[in-house]
Amino acid sequence: MDNNDKDFNYVEQKIKPKNRKKVKKVIAIIALTIVVAVLFGFLSRLVFVASEGAVNRILGITPTPTPTPVESANNRSQVTFGTTATPTPTAQPQTPSPSPTPTTIPVVLDPTEEPSPTPTEAPPTTPTPEPDPGTTPTEVPESDPIADYLKMISKMRSIAGKAAESLVRVYAVTSGVNWMDESIETRTERTGILVADNGVELLILAEYNAFASADRIEIEFRDGAVAEGSIYMADPDSGLAVIEVELTDISASTVATCKYVSLGDSDNVTEGEPVIALGRPNGYYGAVEFGFISHTGLTKYFIDGVHFGFTTDIVSGTSSDGMVVDLEGKLVGLIVPDSEGERITVSAIYINSVKTLLLKLLNGNPLPYFGVRAENVPKDILVGMGLENGIYVNEVIASSPAAEAGVKKGDVIVGIDEVVIGSVTDFYEYIFSLEEGSEVSLNIYHSGMRDEPAEQISAVLSVK
Repeated sequence: MDNNDKDFNYVEQKIKPKNRKKVKKVIAIIALTIVVAVLFGFLSRLVFVASEGAVNRILGITPTPTPTPVESANNRSQVTFGTTATPTPTAQPQTPSPSPTPTTIPVVLDPTEEPSPTPTEAPPTTPTPEPDPGTTPTEVPESDPIADYLKMISKMRSIAGKAAESLVRVYAVTSGVNWMDESIETRTERTGILVADNGVELLILAEYNAFASADRIEIEFRDGAVAEGSIYMADPDSGLAVIEVELTDISASTVATCKYVSLGDSDNVTEGEPVIALGRPNGYYGAVEFGFISHTGLTKYFIDGVHFGFTTDIVSGTSSDGMVVDLEGKLVGLIVPDSEGERITVSAIYINSVKTLLLKLLNGNPLPYFGVRAENVPKDILVGMGLENGIYVNEVIASSPAAEAGVKKGDVIVGIDEVVIGSVTDFYEYIFSLEEGSEVSLNIYHSGMRDEPAEQISAVLSVK
């Protein structure tokens, strides 16, 4: 080695692996330090809170009270979450007084925040949380509106089908000749309602006017069988007739298809009630119409009587007839043809309005006849006339028992026998309860003589 080499010193370095144990020891010391610091802070806070009251008393420090919610001028029990209490118009917010009894002011609650209860009152009851509007409760299955509607229609069709079993076709047949001197027949169709049988004849209720001048009457039953009939009893004034068919003229199988109508109680029908019209409500036999009662104030006066009825929202047809049934399939109204052709919806006579007459017709009893067309008098007009009750006579039929007894147009009938007459219905019911030849005594106020006592006259009823 030369001298130059002697001038250099070489340092040898050796890389040793990290001491893992030493690193773990440092981490453990740091973690322990953090835990001890947290525990020391927590214990210090506990000591501070526990000694705060005593320290304040020793030093004479008065703590600032925590504000409490202000009571509302309204009854807070009426305020619920999601609503805003309306302040009393005359009340104005006031600054709380240092007096022990604070002044109350109106409060508007934040609907999103529950107020803290005052020390003297219980906290408000938390309402049951409402379900999310986007979810459907599992216990209430979602309904199908279309399926529900079809189910309702199916049910009403079933009711209509059962009720229609009491309907038949009735034809008024009139013979004649045409301009070529050929024999022809004119057939007018009407709806018949099977009402009863008396062991000899099958009795069918129908509209009278179509059969008044018919040469022959034919009835077509539901099984297609045809039999001849005739008018059993009729009331031209009310327009109702009972047509008879000899039971011996129809087969046992045809009789088995005949179902007598069930009468309902029309006194209970009201506006808005759903009903079913059957027969020829729109002018076509076999039609079925669903609708509602729209009005119940129809009145039709006729000789010695009155009929009350209702209107539906069902569109009427030319010469419509038939019946209206309720949702039990019971007859509540008789559809009568519109003789003036002005009706645009189906109207019907209350079945209760004709029950007395119907019993007379079905039993073949003569219809008593007096011979006046009267109408009800409004109460205020009666008071103006100095009367408490009565019906106004606006027509007296010539040569009738009423005309022969001296009843005149403009008279007011206030009583018949011992019965006080307050309406045409009272008069009608009483007359129809009598027999032909019955003598009645009437109390009547004559026109222009109402300051004088009522005149008492007598009349002997005849028959129509």
